[in-house]
Amino acid sequence: MNASPAVVGNACLPIVHKKVKSWKPRNTSDGNTLITSDHMHAYCAGLFDGDGCIYISRTHTKGRKNPTYRLCVNFAQSCTVTVNRFRDVLGVSSYLYEVERTTQHNRQAYSLRYDGKCAVEVIEIMRPYLLRKSAEADLALQFWLTCSVSLHPGPKGTPPEIWAKREALYRKMRALK
Repeated sequence: MNASPAVVGNACLPIVHKKVKSWKPRNTSDGNTLITSDHMHAYCAGLFDGDGCIYISRTHTKGRKNPTYRLCVNFAQSCTVTVNRFRDVLGVSSYLYEVERTTQHNRQAYSLRYDGKCAVEVIEIMRPYLLRKSAEADLALQFWLTCSVSLHPGPKGTPPEIWAKREALYRKMRALK
């Protein structure tokens, strides 16, 4: 068993996982590949279409003139084996959280979150196979490529047209929900 950190409310708690075999392509007896990584990426995209979320986070910090925008991808499930398989197949760095239980939950839920460049990597891997979330994926990639999100502007600050573009795409993403 191994443990990884999880956040519940403001507290960080360990999540204990049973050792799950890592995914790898399977071959038939004649050497042909039976299940490829493309198949598994399509499988993950199908899961994500149902239980995933792509969003642009906007945070206002006290004392700052403009908000901060961040691209995020979230995948939630009540089965840790499924969440871990999803993470292993995609092979992109992520955060795993226990979702705080309420009276509406029958089982403990887990949330896998990707931010920034990692979110872009996940979207690029799954994009060819997404159906319901394809418009959100395209908008997220547009946001990442055109809004200079990782730009550190220096003393002159970020140009107003970049702020306007970020806000416009943030609102457009919210309208797709």
